[in-house]
Amino acid sequence: MSFTLDFDEHEPPEHMPKIDINDYFKACAKSGVVPELEENWNAGSLDTFTTESINRFGKAFVHEDQVYIVDSFSGCHNYAAAVISFNVLVQLKRKKVKFLTRKRSPIHVCNKFGGGVILVKYPDAKIYESHGHVCQPIVVKTAFCDESLSLLIDECISYITEFTTNSYAIGFKVDYSPVAFKAVLFVLERMTIPDEAKINQLDEFIKKNEARLSGKFQHVDLNEFNVAFQSNNFSKFGVNLFYKKEIDDSNIDEDITFSLDAHKVYEKIHGCLNVYIPSEEIEHTRDLWKKEFHL
Repeated sequence: MSFTLDFDEHEPPEHMPKIDINDYFKACAKSGVVPELEENWNAGSLDTFTTESINRFGKAFVHEDQVYIVDSFSGCHNYAAAVISFNVLVQLKRKKVKFLTRKRSPIHVCNKFGGGVILVKYPDAKIYESHGHVCQPIVVKTAFCDESLSLLIDECISYITEFTTNSYAIGFKVDYSPVAFKAVLFVLERMTIPDEAKINQLDEFIKKNEARLSGKFQHVDLNEFNVAFQSNNFSKFGVNLFYKKEIDDSNIDEDITFSLDAHKVYEKIHGCLNVYIPSEEIEHTRDLWKKEFHL
């Protein structure tokens, strides 16, 4: 979906001042034109919005100079993110370490597979050590309406490249369709070592409100992320598909369990983080899905 901007017929669009994406988002919400579709919410080209406002907004993602809104007003979206992050946090507390989960915790990312665009992201949750000690946070990102699985995967990959220090990215996607409940939970694991020089360069460019890094970056069609997901092979993107579970009515009564390497998250602890998400919480996610479609 694109939001139509009115301009004087004698003034071509390229001469129009860039707009604040926060104003765009609020205007869409106020006028009731938030799309709420299974398709991606394409807000327009990167040249439409100020870089500073995209970074301040934190809920956009950019691929090939197209700006997508990757946030949702849905209770289904928010509940799923809260459930996942809570159950990860429970396992960290069992390791006798103090971790926090926050929604408004900025992460600087570079979409190295979407043209090298850089921006500040606020995932649905970032789980990190509470005393400021060095750790490799876990990132949680969910999607319901207005963000496809392919874009969600693209976004999650950006959280664990060499431009960041995060260890795992957990994604959860619920299909926006009234026909049947379908969801997928996946965990992506970092395979590349954080590059301090690249991280510092990224930070400096973002401070200057630059929109992209210099250098050559890949230009990957979004559908390639779906292909990689179906083949269970993300090696070309430098990450490991650590865990994947597709959920529907036939297996929704099954608990979700997976084990993360605790040492990769925090070097002072060892063993596994045996994440356990009860089936009742997934069933409640389905209840929220039903409520969305008045089923």
